[in-house]
Amino acid sequence: MKRFIVFLMLLGFTCPLFAHGDKVIPQVADGQGIIRTIVTLYNISDEQAITLMVLKFKHQDGSAWTLATNQGAASEFSVNLGPRQTMRVETDGNSQQLTAGYAVIVDNEIGYSPYSVDYVLGISVVYEIRSGNQLVDTVSVSVGQPTNSFVFPVDVDVSHNLLAGFAIVNLNSNQNTINLTTRESTNPPTGKISTGTPAQFVLGPGQQRSEFLHQNLFPSMQKFRGIIEGVSSGPVSILALQQTPASVGVQYSTLTPVYRDALRSDTRIAIFQPKVGESTPLDLDNLISDYHGNSDMGEGGNWDLAYVTVDSKTRQLVPQNGATVAPLGVMDDKQFDALGLRYLKGQSYSTGLISISDNPDANLNLAFGVRTNLGQFGKFRIVDAPNSVDVRTGAKTVHLTIEAFIFR
Repeated sequence: MKRFIVFLMLLGFTCPLFAHGDKVIPQVADGQGIIRTIVTLYNISDEQAITLMVLKFKHQDGSAWTLATNQGAASEFSVNLGPRQTMRVETDGNSQQLTAGYAVIVDNEIGYSPYSVDYVLGISVVYEIRSGNQLVDTVSVSVGQPTNSFVFPVDVDVSHNLLAGFAIVNLNSNQNTINLTTRESTNPPTGKISTGTPAQFVLGPGQQRSEFLHQNLFPSMQKFRGIIEGVSSGPVSILALQQTPASVGVQYSTLTPVYRDALRSDTRIAIFQPKVGESTPLDLDNLISDYHGNSDMGEGGNWDLAYVTVDSKTRQLVPQNGATVAPLGVMDDKQFDALGLRYLKGQSYSTGLISISDNPDANLNLAFGVRTNLGQFGKFRIVDAPNSVDVRTGAKTVHLTIEAFIFR
């Protein structure tokens, strides 16, 4: 088993660049009855079929890798899934040599839908590791999002076979410089953090690197507990694993990274007043609106507010799907910025309607606390309300610019 783990973690591979929308499974492993890979693909749409996606297995040098699977022996498998259908591709684990490669799900769908659940392929990947006929471990393989800045936890004690592994794939079309910095924790964890010597390396276009952190990147990391902070000059995909000693040898678990470039939870967003009888939705958890101006978009109840035009004189912001709001009054920038999570948790929330006045100045800087339909607390404020008047009817159209911050 140890021979396999060293093989899997040390070898990197170079892969071709992939089009936007394609997904990369950073490692697939198979061989000698010890390990096999299970790829589960599922169509989350209740309307649209997926017919033009392909799962491709690749050797580490990018060439086609023919594998024996429950779907037959091939290097490519067409993904043909009806609504809400599931497909499993399971390697049989009987390659003569312990072999590691990777896989790509190529997206060639030509269809389009305004529904966010259409043409979306769910991907779940695990290794099954066996000793004889006994299953001893399963290891999840994440399909990481592109990132330029990331953080993940590290716990290493080489003398006790407690190790941290790291894999990174360059998604850039040019060379990519990656800088890793260690931040070692203290005991108690209230002292000044200890920063080690950074490690820097360069990956070519589409190239991957994987290894235990203490081997080449941080050779002095014999015993360490803390975090690794990474910054890259271009987009990368990362995978981090923890090796833990166990009675059967070693076991693995995936370390969950934080993608710093995905943490932004504040924005300004424009909400256009809809036609009479219609509504424009706003999802505060994800800080998005729907440019179709339709709150019934098969989103599974994600919307928190709807901007509703009742008639030519009446317009309202209406809480949706269990979301609640708390009026906080007029606030300037400094007052609004100072509103913290503890304060917002202490407010009284309801599903009361928010009336939008014909007078733009009456709407400006009105602030509200919100508890979203997912239970997250946040705040929003009307910072602009441009309007126009229909010269024929005298009716006003009032658009809104919302400033929002959600505490995730």
